[in-house]
Amino acid sequence: MRAFSLTDELIDRRTFGQHFGLIIIFGLLVLGLTLLSDRFLTPANLTNILRQTAINGIISVGMTLVIITGGIDLSVGSVLALSVTIGAALMKQGWSVPVSVIAALGCGAALGCINGLLIAVARIPPFIATLGMLTVGRGLTLLYTQGQPITGLPPTFRWIGTGDIGGIPFPIILMLLVFIIGGIFLYRTTYGMQIYLMGDNPVAARLVGVPVTQLTVLVYTLSGLCAALAGLVLIARLDSAQMMTGGIERPNRRRGA
Repeated sequence: MRAFSLTDELIDRRTFGQHFGLIIIFGLLVLGLTLLSDRFLTPANLTNILRQTAINGIISVGMTLVIITGGIDLSVGSVLALSVTIGAALMKQGWSVPVSVIAALGCGAALGCINGLLIAVARIPPFIATLGMLTVGRGLTLLYTQGQPITGLPPTFRWIGTGDIGGIPFPIILMLLVFIIGGIFLYRTTYGMQIYLMGDNPVAARLVGVPVTQLTVLVYTLSGLCAALAGLVLIARLDSAQMMTGGIERPNRRRGA
């Protein structure tokens, strides 16, 4: 009985750590920063932090779905860049903002769908498939833009990244809406429960009738859609769409070359 109690106690501690470990670490981080600076917990600073993290926050919702299935998506940066470049180019050519935004979101979803098809139908491992899309997406962006940034976007579009509602920056509101929709999808729909089952045991999920192929395609499509949405917020803030949007530029020439 004693050994059984110790085992239960270890399991409870492990479960507690899995569920609340990150929250505890985050709380300690906030406490440390608060002690180091008296300006950290000011409303202006917290609003600025949330505004800056809104882009990654939106992407993280799609990435969460992918990770739950046991996959990975390395291509979000390139999908983001290609999608918003197309949207920005359409706006510069005189297309309306809503049509351009829809085109950008559609491009992101389509690229994500291709990832899903490569993984679910062609049976290519997620790491390889999305790594290939990373390279292809970045190359297509370079080809489309010829290496030149697209600037001077319409003021109505820029409001997406710089506007506010009731004093709350719109990127923060949009991030919270995406969080809510993602939470409802995962916890209140049949698809969400099936995605969890896929991640736990894909073979068992297929045997009990879960449409694994369709859900895999759906998950990667949503990841691409979230990347495109986050990219629209980013270029609306910067008033610029360019090849390296959503990525880190690494110099390929030595100093003095």
